[in-house]
Amino acid sequence: MLMMKFKLISLIIMIISISACSHRTEFGSKRLLKISKHNNPISNEVFKIIDTAVLYEYINHFSAHNPEPTYKYLKNYLKFYAAGRVGEFHIYKISEIFNDPTLLNPKRADLGYYKYDERGLIFKTLFEHVQGGGFIKHRVIKVTNDTLTAIYDERDTSFYKKVAIPKKALVYTPDW
Repeated sequence: MLMMKFKLISLIIMIISISACSHRTEFGSKRLLKISKHNNPISNEVFKIIDTAVLYEYINHFSAHNPEPTYKYLKNYLKFYAAGRVGEFHIYKISEIFNDPTLLNPKRADLGYYKYDERGLIFKTLFEHVQGGGFIKHRVIKVTNDTLTAIYDERDTSFYKKVAIPKKALVYTPDW
């Protein structure tokens, strides 16, 4: 009987400690506890590369692991914010944000961070999977007109194209 109580108490403590590491917004997006501060000073040089007043639409991906493109119903968009934060939004049609700018509320986005240093612009976004999750780190290797080219894992390249958004969607600040 004493052993059962010990196991039950241990299980309760473990569940509480694991669930205390993150929470979800009212839109279901995962947020981590602010254990580590991501308040690295951001150089103004980064704003020569990124624009915080637009979205970056994920338009293409090249992978040496899987050369076949995968079709998605949802489109992925990156939104960079001024304080080293980046959000990844999943929206069906970009035209929807012109009718409903609340779709760009950062509470709807997957959280992420970026930094700029001598190695260039590096951003990482949170992903979830039934077998685990974590951050995927990308390094921007090329900026051409309105397209960002980023790599993660030396054999995977992603391309993002600038997309204009309505001014009324620029009122939000990230909650992470």
